[in-house]
Amino acid sequence: MVRKLFDIASRINIHDIHQLEIKLEYDLKELQKINKYKVDVYMFIPRAININEHTYSKDEFYSDMHNYIRFKTPSFSFKLILDPDFERSPFYVLKDILIKPKKESDFEKKTIKELKLLGCMVRARFRDFRLFIERKLNKENRDDEYLLIRVENKINRGIRILEELRSLKESFQNNYPEQTELSKYFKLVEEFLSYLFEEEMIRIFRLLKQEIVGNKQLEILEEFFNDYMIREYEYRRNSGFSLIFDRSGKGKEYYIYQMGLYKKIVSSVLYLNVAREQINLASVHVIGSISAFTASIVYYLVASLISKQAATNSILFVILISFGYVFKDRVKDIVKILFSPRMLSFLPDHKTKIFDPSNEKTPLGSIGETVSFTDKEQVAPEILRLRNITLGDILPEQSPEEILVYRKELTVNTDAVQKLHTRTVNFTDIMRFNLQKFFLKMDDPEQLINYFDEELEQGTTTVGCRAYHINLVLKYSRVSGEKEDIKYERYRLVANKLGIQRVEFIDET
Repeated sequence: MVRKLFDIASRINIHDIHQLEIKLEYDLKELQKINKYKVDVYMFIPRAININEHTYSKDEFYSDMHNYIRFKTPSFSFKLILDPDFERSPFYVLKDILIKPKKESDFEKKTIKELKLLGCMVRARFRDFRLFIERKLNKENRDDEYLLIRVENKINRGIRILEELRSLKESFQNNYPEQTELSKYFKLVEEFLSYLFEEEMIRIFRLLKQEIVGNKQLEILEEFFNDYMIREYEYRRNSGFSLIFDRSGKGKEYYIYQMGLYKKIVSSVLYLNVAREQINLASVHVIGSISAFTASIVYYLVASLISKQAATNSILFVILISFGYVFKDRVKDIVKILFSPRMLSFLPDHKTKIFDPSNEKTPLGSIGETVSFTDKEQVAPEILRLRNITLGDILPEQSPEEILVYRKELTVNTDAVQKLHTRTVNFTDIMRFNLQKFFLKMDDPEQLINYFDEELEQGTTTVGCRAYHINLVLKYSRVSGEKEDIKYERYRLVANKLGIQRVEFIDET
């Protein structure tokens, strides 16, 4: 489920049984030259899980948290992608590259970029169309005829996209037979889109057949699609596709692996390069220097005082100087303890610079990250109020908890982004948090329940699932000059020893 928070769209879901994914999309089209966003994640962790500042270090947290920054996929319909006059379509750009004399040094680079963008755009539109179908099918007064017309258009335009890509592949091979690298990318994107078209349409037909029963038009559409796929399978074999699906165990494994690889290669055009710096290392050195200097001064004063009271060659002098040396080390440690929390609280743990892979001279932005455990007394009342919202509202959820706070500040040089790009201008920030360490101390997921069965009129026993609730409150901020717009979201993560079971969005209304 996607929620729009001013110019931030958020999506929180389960990536796999161990990983929670938070995806944020920043709309940068109509904002100032420099935009600043803050995201605070408050994680309320049951103490029974034994995750706290003594058992779970910052280094462990950052090894479990993976950040990906990329451009948001440009959202163009199949109709626009196929429009010969639409200048932002990859097909338009590829044709323009083809007719121009090959004298540009980045000829190959531009062509590969457009092929990858085509793959990303088509994949995104199929995903959006499937979600559209799901939403429409859930409406009581849906128009089945309208839905099937949309599906028919999607099939026809999907076929046309494959045909257009194959026509361009042939033209490039005829005009530039020496460009073997381009041939590989044309083949890769062609295979990816061929199987993507097959997968997505079959999923859509399955959804439709569950809700629309006995519809003749739906049967005709599916028969038309099936006839096309028979021809497509023949084309794949005759064209020497690297990926030919077969139903054996090894064949299924290879298909999943290869399609995942295709997806990564195609999506790489959107990913931004990041260079992370550990800011606190510099602070540690500064604090260490201050501590050593203070301890040296103290030791010098103690040594001067002792030399006035005892002869330098006496046993008393040696004993007192030794005590002074030990005292110097304690002073050094005490100064470190006093200074470190205060100095480090003003600095992020990490500072990450964001670069465009095609131009690494100009930073497109930066990210500052901080993580720490805190007490309820240090948490804002609004965060605590949201945390205590319950589904049943029977009892306040006041079980003992540890509070982990992760803060991220994103600064975007929007002006620099828009100077370099026209289609890919918005950012997508993906945070994947691996919670596997959280599950280690959880009890076994199955628990016996003894209860009286009214139907049987006797006592009986059943097995239930023991679950833990990790409550999340997210605070989103957009900073504009001295003004700060703030929005909140509240979630409950339900997990057991086997992993994440579900994520529940908790609405105040």
